[in-house]
Amino acid sequence: MEIWHRVWIDGKDIGYWRACGLKMKPIRSAFYDDGTAKTWVSDVSEGSNLWPELKAYMGDEPHFVNTFFTDEERLSAEWCILRGVGGLKPTEPVGGIWSSECYENRCPVCGSGWTPIAPFCLAKEPQMGRNAFSSFASAAYQMFASGEVFEAFEAESIRGVDSWPVLVGKDRHSAAGLKQFLVKNVAEPALAEDLVEHERFRSSECSACGRTWHIFYSRGMLPLRRSALRLDVDFQMTYEWFGSGRAARREILVPRRVVEIILSKKWRGAELSPVHTV
Repeated sequence: MEIWHRVWIDGKDIGYWRACGLKMKPIRSAFYDDGTAKTWVSDVSEGSNLWPELKAYMGDEPHFVNTFFTDEERLSAEWCILRGVGGLKPTEPVGGIWSSECYENRCPVCGSGWTPIAPFCLAKEPQMGRNAFSSFASAAYQMFASGEVFEAFEAESIRGVDSWPVLVGKDRHSAAGLKQFLVKNVAEPALAEDLVEHERFRSSECSACGRTWHIFYSRGMLPLRRSALRLDVDFQMTYEWFGSGRAARREILVPRRVVEIILSKKWRGAELSPVHTV
């Protein structure tokens, strides 16, 4: 496990950080009078000898954090979060990402609470390239996979996952070789509040719907209570909602045997983040 931070550097300070050996790229949108970009960016691991000084330099400024896991860590975990990556093309479904034809009960303030009620319809045949998994590039947090994925899951008697067709064109025919994931099972409240890290992770209660929603867990492994997770299915969603702004989702959880299938077949487009079960 390696934790990386995206650090923002003031253009006036780049000489010092260059001398320290920090690799940076300019954001070419605003410049000082001498032509130097006002903002520079660098991705730095917490294992870097520069990290303590950079952390002090940034202070409490918000910034992007991500954790990279090894396959060994994924296979050692009892459960992993599964997400589709790599934008599905075309990315905009008919009626928009949050079409009322496809969802109901979505809170207009925090974006939580939604339930899918109908398949998406795309104007053109969707393309995933070489990916076996995919999702929309912008929002909605729906996951898609090739027919091969669903066939393999059925052959291995994977429980708790269903599919919808992806509809295409005015005649709404089913897309070839691509389906939408449909996961209905939901775990009990599982977040281990006493074990979450508080440098990045925060929760708040929505003023409109009253639900608690959490910022995406990006630093380390999400801690979940084992007793709250279902053992009778292989696919389940977290009870908790995660997101930012006006979009939120429940994370999809899969056990080790699903992770083994995905990794053994070297399917592309699947992001697997190990969960810390306690």
